[in-house]
Amino acid sequence: MRSILENHVDDFLQILSHDKCEWENFWKKLKKRFNPLLDEYEKIVGDEFYKALKSIKRMDLDRFRREWLRKKRELKRRAGILIRSRSKELDLKKADFVVFLFFGAGLIDHVVVRGKRESVIMVDAFKFWKEKKLEDLPESILKFSENFRSGGGKDGIQP
Repeated sequence: MRSILENHVDDFLQILSHDKCEWENFWKKLKKRFNPLLDEYEKIVGDEFYKALKSIKRMDLDRFRREWLRKKRELKRRAGILIRSRSKELDLKKADFVVFLFFGAGLIDHVVVRGKRESVIMVDAFKFWKEKKLEDLPESILKFSENFRSGGGKDGIQP
């Protein structure tokens, strides 16, 4: 069975190795690496992204990083179990979507965008942390995947 879960949070957290005044430039470099996903994400969230990025306290992002490093393996394991338990209903053989875990400045919990080959459910782990719901991430990933599969909209913010 294919894995539909891609964890890129650590890639995005490398932003902490830069001065805060360089965070926007770091994001722009990530946009090239994760093209077209981050461009599509920005189209949906608009100018709010850069405002939100500038408003994040380095201390909060570092706290998120520490908690993420402690919990990511278990969260990914639980998400995998939940997804595998619903593999038939999710029709994973179609290979028409993936879940992309990332840091999106905490604006919205997830969006669906068009990737190069498939639809991508982009899930902002930082948003879950900000709302003290990081433990709910696996169940939310399953819910977002089920909503995608049921045709609850193909692009943009999903209910």
